[in-house]
Amino acid sequence: MTLFYVNHYLLAPQMLDIKQFNPGIKTVGSIASIVIASILAFYLLVIYWPQSNPYERVEINIPKGITLSEIGDILKEKSIISNKRTFTMAVKSLGHEKNIPAGTYVLHNALNNNAIINQLVYGAPSLKRITVLEGWTIDNIANQLEVKLKINKKKFLRLCRDKRIVRLFNFQGNSFEGYLFPDTYTFAEGIDPYLV
Repeated sequence: MTLFYVNHYLLAPQMLDIKQFNPGIKTVGSIASIVIASILAFYLLVIYWPQSNPYERVEINIPKGITLSEIGDILKEKSIISNKRTFTMAVKSLGHEKNIPAGTYVLHNALNNNAIINQLVYGAPSLKRITVLEGWTIDNIANQLEVKLKINKKKFLRLCRDKRIVRLFNFQGNSFEGYLFPDTYTFAEGIDPYLV
């Protein structure tokens, strides 16, 4: 009996293989692999979420200072995206929630979220041409900018008559009157009047 006891209880653990002592290692590894594969699949699904309404060319306007959720609303309203939630998740997962500039964009046949995001982040807003004619006053220019670019006319005129800004350019006088030369200029729609 003593020999049986010594043989089974003292020597037996040395004869067992490692799988019997750690039966969970294989299971934990399998579960971890499934979790990682699921996260990666979800990430790719969100980024490459297919759009159900393919389009050839759509013009959209993204106003200055709007949130990512509001951009999603604009795209959903224009039937560019089929699911606002997956679009906002894709933008956030790519790290572009603060990288979509204001402006008017012409989007071309983007079939998934990634293509739309790339056009918004890396594509330039469409530009508008403004022709300033000879003899125009800053009031005439302000009217043209308001019509073509939707710029706040009063703010533009206030900036043109701000003596501190005029001095920054080393101009003589109290305004930019006479310094805005006749030419054709290109600007993004909704540009800040200060930049004009």
